[in-house]
Amino acid sequence: MRSLLIPITLFASTTAHAGAAPAHPAAASRAPIPRAAPRPAALRPIEVGALPPSCVALAHVPADARIATPALAAHVSVASCAAEQRMNALGLAHDDASMKALAIAVAPSLAMLDDVAAAGGPAWQLTAQFTRGDLYRGMVVRMRAATHGDASLEPELKPWLDAARAAFGEVVAIAQAHPDLATTNAVIASDIAASARALAPR
Repeated sequence: MRSLLIPITLFASTTAHAGAAPAHPAAASRAPIPRAAPRPAALRPIEVGALPPSCVALAHVPADARIATPALAAHVSVASCAAEQRMNALGLAHDDASMKALAIAVAPSLAMLDDVAAAGGPAWQLTAQFTRGDLYRGMVVRMRAATHGDASLEPELKPWLDAARAAFGEVVAIAQAHPDLATTNAVIASDIAASARALAPR
């Protein structure tokens, strides 16, 4: 699975120009007034008390943070960490109970990633989708390991494989719509490349 700590400094380049002041005060007065963009959805607070202990520190957001980046980064890091820790705690076998347990274990993390995608811009939407695909792929790997590669399990795993593929497809689509993301952010460039590899015919 991907690194649990999302380096927020790497996302600075995607927002640096947004806050830049006009070169001359008069330029602003001559510019057409754009329509107000829809306000992004608000991030729900992380329920620290429900987290595995090893993930609590990742939920910290500086009290003086004036932009959304630290909170978005915390949500992605916590989502990945919590899912991994909860899955690690499971004793898996080749049965429906194990598959249900895995689905329950990752459900809170998937909800957090939905929040990130709704509240963040293209960079964070891409990151949320890649993390989602990575989680589904991890679920498949764990079940295959628990059943020692028993091929009879594959039809049951297909929905997870399809969900992972759909998420990686979203990563590639976002990257194509915003080609600057891959050139300004090393983490995102790596996620795009990994998603393309996941989608390649085998």
